[in-house]
Amino acid sequence: MEKCVSSVLEQTRRDLEVIVVNDGSTDRTPELCEQLRNRDSRVRVMHKKNGGLSSARNLGLEVATGEYVFFLDADDWLSEACLADLHALREKTNADIVIANFVSFDEEKGLFTFYSTDETYYEETYTPKELFARENDARDNFKTSFIHAWDKLYRRELFRNVRYPEGMLAEDDYTTWKLYLLSDKIAYLNKAEYFYRVHEGSIMTSSPWDKVFPLKSIEQRIAVLSMLGFDISRELTAYKDRLQGQEQTLLDSGTKNLEAYQEVKWMKQVFEKYHV
Repeated sequence: MEKCVSSVLEQTRRDLEVIVVNDGSTDRTPELCEQLRNRDSRVRVMHKKNGGLSSARNLGLEVATGEYVFFLDADDWLSEACLADLHALREKTNADIVIANFVSFDEEKGLFTFYSTDETYYEETYTPKELFARENDARDNFKTSFIHAWDKLYRRELFRNVRYPEGMLAEDDYTTWKLYLLSDKIAYLNKAEYFYRVHEGSIMTSSPWDKVFPLKSIEQRIAVLSMLGFDISRELTAYKDRLQGQEQTLLDSGTKNLEAYQEVKWMKQVFEKYHV
């Protein structure tokens, strides 16, 4: 966590409000939080009972006073110019959300995976409809960048009626797309600004597949985007992939939840019947 917060305090853009949320840690984290607060007057520390990642994000949103917000998970860190670069693109484009690319760091292997280089740098702006049309584009790791809560600068006003669902994994899968729809313009910066740490205990590597890639969130997306007249073909493809994953997860568990298994099989049958 010290590396995480230090990477914020050392940003080239200095006018920051740094909100550190201690979500009921039982190790030395509370003590470290207070040390960081004493180190820099820009740091605000919130201690709370353990409530999960969504609860921590929501508390940060409640107490934030800046016009823009950025989420950084405690395992991760930022490039020195991350926030300055995102703000510069925001000012240039007047975007409501600015998305950056990121680097993955495999802690066990000690290896970095880069998805962009100086030679592949570019900037793009999108309307919400244009952005959703590209959401499954694997080029430059865009597909992965699309959904995460982190690696993005948001106009805080977008969260006025949006909060992260508490008690659930994959909270950003339920939330980030809603913020895109509230935006007039979204900008993308194909530059590695965020360092994402992958380790054995992370949500993506340790959680059940059906919790990381839930059906409920994509069902809601399909319903809303369909009502708005968006092309939902990409969402339907993703939905079928998730159905397949859900079926396999239920089979691996011995189909202990027969009702859930039958529901997934029924949906697959419907998709096949209508060739969706």
